[in-house]
Amino acid sequence: MSETGTSMESAGPRPTTNPKATPQFPVWFGDAEGSNFKRKIAFVETGAPDSACQYTTISELDINPCGIPVLLADGLEYVWNGCGGATWVDWRNPASAVAKFQTLSSSCLFAPQTWKCGDSTIKLGFRCAL
Repeated sequence: MSETGTSMESAGPRPTTNPKATPQFPVWFGDAEGSNFKRKIAFVETGAPDSACQYTTISELDINPCGIPVLLADGLEYVWNGCGGATWVDWRNPASAVAKFQTLSSSCLFAPQTWKCGDSTIKLGFRCAL
């Protein structure tokens, strides 16, 4: 299930074509809620004011998002690991010859924030820095 937030809903993220691309920004994990949906989401914090609105759905709210790969707006795949304990994020470049995931951040910090994206509320929990 890889649906995207309000700003990317029509196009969705595209895999990078640069085999040397690496993560450049922190990744956030949290929840998106609207009048008729609740989802676990992730997005890349690019510094743009609407970067939270560029989220991608990982799973429905009642499904554990850990271990589910998700393609984000930077064209890279990420997977959140260790839910229920120490959390970390792995990443991989779909255009690279290296098929395995690599560790992005071995320490994701709980940093609750709330953002509005149109009629949706984005409730963020974990920020995984480089």
